[in-house]
Amino acid sequence: MFRRKSQTNRRVQLTSRCLLFCSVFYVFYEQYLTIWNDALQSLGLSLAAVFVATLVLTGFDVWSSLIVLVMVTMIVVNLGGLMYWWNVTLNAVSLVNLVVVSDVTVLYSSHACSWASLRFHSAFQWLLL
Repeated sequence: MFRRKSQTNRRVQLTSRCLLFCSVFYVFYEQYLTIWNDALQSLGLSLAAVFVATLVLTGFDVWSSLIVLVMVTMIVVNLGGLMYWWNVTLNAVSLVNLVVVSDVTVLYSSHACSWASLRFHSAFQWLLL
């Protein structure tokens, strides 16, 4: 029934160490150490995938792919500026939102660019005859 004093002190020391490394705050603290490297890597890979996919799907039209890449980059930079203006910190959730936004804007940008390039080529097709 009665415990020795050294056993209870040791138990308190073990639980206090576990509270530091197993707590919710420690997990959130760890993500802020590497969030900028993770953000640049994730957004860079996302933009590279956007360029390659757009290049293949537009029939290797480099200008259309570059236009889509520039549009997606401008939207991501604009959203990053809006996050700064609204005091939204960069964490794992906002990083996922940035990557998803960069991938969703490809849909609209690539359709607009392909429509414009097809319209441009059909409008000036008589010059090639």
